[in-house]
Amino acid sequence: MLLSVPTFAITDSSGTPYMVVDESAKVIAYFFTSAVEAERIIAEGKESARKEWGKGKDKDKDMDPREIWRSATVSTLPLSSVLSLSLQGRTKSGVYFKLTPTEADLQEALNYTSIKGGLPDGKVPLFFSDALTVPLDFYDVREGGWKSKGNVVGEVETFKPIFFSRKELEEAWGKYGGSGDLKVEVTELTGVVKEIVNGRDPELGRLGIVPYKGSKDREKRVRGKGIDYKMGERILIL
Repeated sequence: MLLSVPTFAITDSSGTPYMVVDESAKVIAYFFTSAVEAERIIAEGKESARKEWGKGKDKDKDMDPREIWRSATVSTLPLSSVLSLSLQGRTKSGVYFKLTPTEADLQEALNYTSIKGGLPDGKVPLFFSDALTVPLDFYDVREGGWKSKGNVVGEVETFKPIFFSRKELEEAWGKYGGSGDLKVEVTELTGVVKEIVNGRDPELGRLGIVPYKGSKDREKRVRGKGIDYKMGERILIL
């Protein structure tokens, strides 16, 4: 099942997205699994621009690299929309959309033998355990958080949660797992979603991608500011 999962992008205050021109001249729009990661990139961009401006001798205010970052903020789009865009490859507007994990999650994933050697560009790792199954009523789909563990009476609908973060998998195991040791397994987002959508394996239909803690709250706050991601517009970072 595809739970409501937000992703985050860097835009200006009007919702115009920042895009990167890579070494092969591709225009790439990045989305992040975590708002914190998007904020980290904004901070790095501002610091880099500050240093670049500090090196200049003849300062032209019209060429101030700090200006492009002054209104940088975090916007949001649902995971389902971002995956649809990323699977298109190059869009009609000439843009490649890519979802990217946090650096910490990527490094965690590389500790597991199933994907040693690295993940292909644009692939996002997910962490899960075959032994972890949770009643769906224990998860607040609307708010994006775990409820207090209640009593299970009779047969209830369950799901297998999968996480962007190993740490959050461990926390869920501590609440709802068995008494044994947690066996962490790693898979990849795009492949999982394709399998869920095609519906050939009923067990995969019970998987649920759980957003980062606080992501749903951050999504609400962004939308409350009226910052909507503008398709067809761009701010290029060379």
